[in-house]
Amino acid sequence: MPKQSNSAWMQYLLPDISDEALVERMRIPLPILPSIEQLDLEDATRTLRKHLDSVYEPTDQDVQVVRRVLGEARSHVRSYYEDERAFVGTINSVDYLDSLPEPSTTIITSEAGVGKTSLSGAIQRVLGPTASQTATPDCGPLPIIGGVFFKAHTAKTSIDMLNLIHGQLGGGFDFKRADVRTKQTLRRKLYREGCFFLVMDEIQSITQGKGSGAHAVQMLHMMRELKVPSFAIGNYNFGHRLMAQHDQDMQRFTHRPVIMFPEHSEHKDFIAYLKALRNSCGELLSFDPETEARAIHWMSNGVKRIIVSLIELTYSIERESKRGRDVKIGVEEMRSAYMSTQFSAFRTRVELVRSHLEEGKKIREDLRCPFDLTDKQAQQQLRLAADARKARLNLANLMDSITPDDRAGQQADQSPSDSTSLVQSDAVRRPRSVAAQGRESPKRGAVPKPKASKPSLTQEDVNRDWGDG
Repeated sequence: MPKQSNSAWMQYLLPDISDEALVERMRIPLPILPSIEQLDLEDATRTLRKHLDSVYEPTDQDVQVVRRVLGEARSHVRSYYEDERAFVGTINSVDYLDSLPEPSTTIITSEAGVGKTSLSGAIQRVLGPTASQTATPDCGPLPIIGGVFFKAHTAKTSIDMLNLIHGQLGGGFDFKRADVRTKQTLRRKLYREGCFFLVMDEIQSITQGKGSGAHAVQMLHMMRELKVPSFAIGNYNFGHRLMAQHDQDMQRFTHRPVIMFPEHSEHKDFIAYLKALRNSCGELLSFDPETEARAIHWMSNGVKRIIVSLIELTYSIERESKRGRDVKIGVEEMRSAYMSTQFSAFRTRVELVRSHLEEGKKIREDLRCPFDLTDKQAQQQLRLAADARKARLNLANLMDSITPDDRAGQQADQSPSDSTSLVQSDAVRRPRSVAAQGRESPKRGAVPKPKASKPSLTQEDVNRDWGDG
């Protein structure tokens, strides 16, 4: 077995790959929307949604996360595969396996809909098909599978998770208990099959209800006991559950988390995603990704799931109104759908996040990051806040363009939320200004001060911020 870094194990992890080559491995061929005009509305809408969900364009953030995963895996290979004595010990000696230090566990988190599950698929494409390595004469040729990927909702108990991992390694679903012997058997198989890391997606699905945080921590501990690096992918509310655990668990599992954010409206990756959507849908989408990116960002905060849902709803509304003839989806049609009552849940979420970014207002925990931000991440948030401030100028123009019924429904949807469901944000926020201090409630008996008039909105401002002028 070679001891240098040109072994098949290390080469499988692409130690010298460039960013450009990595992006090409992550990318999938652009899907083309099949004809849906002849389908009934429900089938057509379902087909469109499935198609839009399949569109993926690698981002700079995705590349950074993939490099983080490959880096953890390479460190693991250097420790236990590049040295013959260590490798033979890991697959043959129970005592040696038990003595190994616990590997890293990395949390990958974001607001729901930013693209974490798509990223998981990109990691699998980067690694490619199973390879093999000729080891020592006693071991013979061994496979290299790279990593095991599974969703948390398919493995809601520890024994479910162990059986699921064992099944993906070619074994059966025959473990009955999550005891020491079971974990030793699975450890040996993981090392022998060339599995360098585990990825559990949608972990927030097991953090629902009382005691859910402790259950998630138990699952993470079980992954660590298998002695390979692991990655847990989940929404912000999963991170909040972890931060509420005991200090030693919180520190162990929240060390160097990966936090993903939506791109701002002028970011090349956001524009590239809009281009991919338009190009994949033929003549159905008529917006211009270059000049109308800001308008689409205002209606979605750059969250891909919200953009997809908005296009889906717009198609449904337009097809019903035009009876299936010559449906085109542009920014104007998307604006009308955005203000409709059918989109109220997403609109409320967009405007909550926008007010949080711009003014530091209270927000639900599933919409705010549970971890402290690095300087670079704080700059990303500040750029999104700048987009939110510009977006305020668009509201007057948009309200003028909708019907009285939709306007009444939109105002009803914006009623204040129950204060018990809100939590104070710890994310990046503007310092409290003198003007903000002056907005405190007046004392009983005091005469309230008259409010200063706001500068009027000009058509020039609207055109500039919508990108129409």
